Amino acid sequence: MIKKRNHVVMQVQHRVPKKSLKFGISVPNSVDDALRLDKENGNSLWKQAIEKEVKNVRTAFKIVDDEHDLPVGSKLIPYHIIFDVKMDLTRKARLVAGGHQNKHVSSHVTFSTVAARDSVRIGFMLAALNGMDVLCGDISNAYLNAPNCEKVHVVLGKEIFGEEFEGHKAIITQALYGLKSASAAWRDHFAQSIRDDLKYSSCRADQDMYYKLCERTNGKKYYSYLIIYVDDILCIDFEPRHTMNAIGELFCIKPGSVESPKMYLGSDVRKWEYQASDGTISECYALGVNSYVKEAIKSVKSLQYTFYSKYCLDHLC
Repeated sequence: MIKKRNHVVMQVQHRVPKKSLKFGISVPNSVDDALRLDKENGNSLWKQAIEKEVKNVRTAFKIVDDEHDLPVGSKLIPYHIIFDVKMDLTRKARLVAGGHQNKHVSSHVTFSTVAARDSVRIGFMLAALNGMDVLCGDISNAYLNAPNCEKVHVVLGKEIFGEEFEGHKAIITQALYGLKSASAAWRDHFAQSIRDDLKYSSCRADQDMYYKLCERTNGKKYYSYLIIYVDDILCIDFEPRHTMNAIGELFCIKPGSVESPKMYLGSDVRKWEYQASDGTISECYALGVNSYVKEAIKSVKSLQYTFYSKYCLDHLC
C-alpha cells in the first residue's frame, strides 16, 4: 500500500469534483454543469463561450472514415472542456486534449520559453528613454496555428461536429491545447515567422525578445523591439502599428486587442509625462498590481460572506 500510495491518492483526487469560485462567479466543471448554471442565472454566457471555442477549434480535427486511415502508432487520447472567468468577468471555455496519456513524447519537443519579466520592464524603459510608442496585441487561438508533431487521435463527441459524427475518430492535426508539445510547437512556429517574415532577430540574453534595425523618415536609425509571452505581443517602435498590421497578415489577432497597454501580463500599465529639471518633457511608465489586488479582495470578501452566512445559519438551526 505504501508503494501504491501516490497512485491511490491521485485517483481519489481525480474523482473529487472541483468546485471553484472566481471573482464571485461559479466556474463549472463540465458542459452539463455550465448549461445548468446558465439556466439558474437566466442567461447563456457559458453556452456562448462553449460555442465560440468549438467553432474555432474544429480546424484542429481531421475526421477519418476508416480506422486504417489513422497514422501508424497513433495514440488514442481523451479531450474535455475547461472553464474560466477573465478579469473583465467574461466567460471563457477552452477545449483541451488529454495529452498526459501520450507517454511516448520526447522531452526535447515539449520545452518552451517565454519572455522574462525583466525584459518587459526593459522594453518599457527603452520606450520611455527614446520616446517610442508601445502597442500590445493578442493572437487568437494561437496554438491552433502551429502543426501538431504528435501522433494522436480522439473519439468525437457531439459537442464538436454534432450528433452526426458522434463516435467517429479524428486525427489532431494542429497543436491543440493540452498536448505536451503544443506550447513548444506554437513558440517555434511563431518565432520562425518573426525571423523569416518580419526579419527580426532574437536577443542573446532573452530569445523571446526580438530586435530589428530600422530607419526613420529623417534618416535616423533605431532599433524596433518585439517582446513575446506565448501569444501576448508587445511592440516597441516609433510606428508600432505597421508591425502589428504585418503580424495581423500572418496570424489572426483578437479584434480590439491592439492598443496602448493598460494591462500586460496581469500588471497595470500607467504612462504619464513629467517635466525634468532642465524643462524638457519626458515620459515614464509604471507597472502595478492594483486591479489584481482589488479583484482578490472582492473574491475574499465574497468567500467570507458565504462562510459567515453558512456559519450563522448552522448555529441558528
